[in-house]
Amino acid sequence: MKKNIFVIADDEFADELSDYIDKHLTSDNLNCIQISDSYVNEKSIDDENVIVDNDLMFNISTEILDKIYSPAAVIIDDRFLIKAAKGIVIPDEIFKNNLVKNIRSMGDFPIVVSGFTPNQLRKASCYLNGATICTDENMSKQELINIVYNLISLYIPEIFKSKPNEEKFVIDFCDLKDNYMQKCIYLKGEKLILTSYEYEVLHYMINKNSCYIKKEELWDNIWVEKNKNKSKTVSDSSETDKLRAIDTIIKKLRKKIANSEAGIKTKYRVGYGLYKCDKHYNYYQNQEST
Repeated sequence: MKKNIFVIADDEFADELSDYIDKHLTSDNLNCIQISDSYVNEKSIDDENVIVDNDLMFNISTEILDKIYSPAAVIIDDRFLIKAAKGIVIPDEIFKNNLVKNIRSMGDFPIVVSGFTPNQLRKASCYLNGATICTDENMSKQELINIVYNLISLYIPEIFKSKPNEEKFVIDFCDLKDNYMQKCIYLKGEKLILTSYEYEVLHYMINKNSCYIKKEELWDNIWVEKNKNKSKTVSDSSETDKLRAIDTIIKKLRKKIANSEAGIKTKYRVGYGLYKCDKHYNYYQNQEST
């Protein structure tokens, strides 16, 4: 029987996350259904996997329970549950607690409440009412999907046994294969030994291959994102420290992909880019300074 991942969120976040799940998790026996109080993407208004109800904000417990069937997992965005509706902020006690509790009463499957700001009391309340895990607002979609994938694998191991959509977790560029579910990159079939920052930088460049990326963009999307929850933020780092950190990672990556058909190019006063290169250029790139 086909199972469903339900995404309960406001239109913009639900749209974005549902598209990401469709691309990376869905298969012949796993579907994604989006539930929202409105929908902005006119092309998908008639999509059977999109449930829209303008009164959802006021009837969230009963309306959603009537529409959830055969769940593999339910993802609820915390920001949706506390956002204002017609000028009235929905009380946590009425909606969040009842919704999680009522969905949990339907059976044993993962319930993920995402998008929490640091509020331990509300988070504890969700756990008491049956949430499997609560994630912070700074968590990326990729990390959230990794959690959902692992939870579904634990609850329904057979659903991913054949791995029908394993290729969806892999991005190819030249002879590099980036399996972002495993956070591993392979060169000609051999796994590269990478630090977490090296992986994130190369992953980012593979996703934006054949275009130059500013150092500021790399810093903001990798260093700042990875350190958001730390007391001392990397945003306070000096420009010299930022450039040194990025340049060091680039030098190390150039050595590690020296035998690849891809090479990291430098464009003066622009940034770095991952491009398909011939052997001569690749050798030259590994010798040049950043």
